[in-house]
Formats: sequence, structure tokens, C-alpha cells
Amino acid sequence: WREICASMHAVGQRPFVEDRRQGVCALAGRAGGKSIGMAARFHRPSAAHPGCASVFITISVERSRDILLPGIWKLNERFSLGITERKKDNSLVWPNGYRVLLRGCRDRSECNKRRGTPWVEAIWDECDSLNPALLEYDIHECVEPRLVDYDGRWAACGSPGAVPFGYFHRISSGESQHNPVHRW
Repeated sequence: WREICASMHAVGQRPFVEDRRQGVCALAGRAGGKSIGMAARFHRPSAAHPGCASVFITISVERSRDILLPGIWKLNERFSLGITERKKDNSLVWPNGYRVLLRGCRDRSECNKRRGTPWVEAIWDECDSLNPALLEYDIHECVEPRLVDYDGRWAACGSPGAVPFGYFHRISSGESQHNPVHRW
């Protein structure tokens, strides 16, 4: 884990990866290294939670795959983590059975499918492109209760939006006093 953290940029990216507070936000420009940072955040709890699952959410499963896989494969190659992709259930699997599920957030029914068994970690990306009310509902009504059993954490990531509006803007701009924000 120490080697992975040391490989991250000291400004923004590493502090985001190491931050274990609830509701942490990453706000960085395009190609800023958010994907590899999110991949590292998912790897951190893998050893302590064999057979358990976490979730990565964007507008669609396809977009989740497009965003997270390059970071996962980069970490996998550089640190020989042994992570594989299981396309039949849209997940990434560590050698000990820990999984990261790739999911979408297009509508309320998709969010409601997330209710049920516990998760270790949850990360939303490209939050500015998600419906603000849906993002807030998904985080607090559908996913956050599932994190309690493992004292799990959620994070929200994205690039700064052109219009200062919506739930992601509120939590990533400092308007909300409850969400730590890492910018780079």
C-alpha cells in the first residue's frame, strides 16, 4: 500500500487516496489522475475484506468501465495485484474475491437496485453529469446505508462544472461544511 501511495502525486491525488473521511470529494481537471486515484482507493480495503464488494458509479455501466479500467490496469501492471475483469456481472475481482461492481446512475430504478447487501467502498465519478437530485438520492438513500456494516466510505469525484449548480457543486465547492475536498 505504501508503494502505491508513494506513486501518487503529492498534491491532491495522494491526499484524496489516503483520506478516509466520509463523503470526500475529488475535484480535478480532465486527465488529472482521478481514475488511478479511485482505483487506489478501491484497492486499499481489498486485503481486509476478502469476498466483499464495493461499487463504482457513473452515468452508465459502459462509462464506468471506460473510466475505471485504465486506472485499474495501470495499478495492476505496476504493482502485480492480480485483478481480473468479470464481464458477466460487470465487476473487477481481486485474487481474494474482493470485487468492485461497475454500475450506472440513469434513473431512480437503477439506484434502487443498490439496496441490500453491505458494501465496503462506494465512489461516484463524473458527478457533474449526473442529475443532482438523483445523485443525492443514490448516495444518501440507496448506498450510504449499505456502507454501515463495514464502516465503509463514499467519495464523489469529477471535473469542475461550468455552472455552479446542484448537489455535486454544493459538496465539492466548500458550501457544505461536511465534505472534505481535494483539488488538483
